[in-house]
Amino acid sequence: MEEMQVNIIVCEDDPFYLQSIPEIITRWSRESGHMNVTIRSFASSEEFLEAWARGMNPDLLFLDIQFQFEMDGMELAKQVRATDNHVPIVFITNSDAYIRDGYTVGALRYLSKPVCYEEIATCLDIAYNQFTLARNEFLILSSGGRRLAIRYDEILYLEALSPHTLIAKQGEDSPIQLRCPFSSIAQKLPQELFIPCHRSYIVNLMHVRCLKRTELFLSDGKRLPVSRPYGNTLNAAFDSYYQEGCRYDHVEPI
Repeated sequence: MEEMQVNIIVCEDDPFYLQSIPEIITRWSRESGHMNVTIRSFASSEEFLEAWARGMNPDLLFLDIQFQFEMDGMELAKQVRATDNHVPIVFITNSDAYIRDGYTVGALRYLSKPVCYEEIATCLDIAYNQFTLARNEFLILSSGGRRLAIRYDEILYLEALSPHTLIAKQGEDSPIQLRCPFSSIAQKLPQELFIPCHRSYIVNLMHVRCLKRTELFLSDGKRLPVSRPYGNTLNAAFDSYYQEGCRYDHVEPI
């Protein structure tokens, strides 16, 4: 497989980790051969935020949480999420007080110092699997004389509204309406990523930010219902995606 070019940011005010984390990333890239990485480091959360405001567009963030006399990493992550719902965020810190908050910003992992090569490498493996899925796979459909190719990462959810199926896409106010059976479209999607949360809804785990007993919240703020028969499967799939990155054999190149 051709190497993937990935831009990684490390924001850390401890000089030891500011040096050692990029060294680990570089070693992983060299040994795995999966990604050709470009690494940019920041010792200040404020400097990072200034670069972000100027349009910096990384593929993966490693953020310390505790910065002395500056915006903390959790608030920094919330600023990132205000404009980017997808970039994976790995938190690295001395404290576990922010773990619950980390899930509200869709954290990929939460690592406690001291961190080791294996922990960083696991995060990179997960991110690589998610990158591969997001960039290379499509839902291919034919409806009403037209042929559609929709990238998986663009799909928020599917809704059954007989005799139609609605496909809600990120950044679009109105869903795509297709006169196709809900079940037939569902069969075309990887079951590790697109999970039923209700008999009338299938949700894309890439966009799920918070799960509750009777509802879930998506990256664009929308809510979907969660019914009891689907709760356990949905929770297990969510944990698998964000903790293991999932590995997919299903590929439909356009």
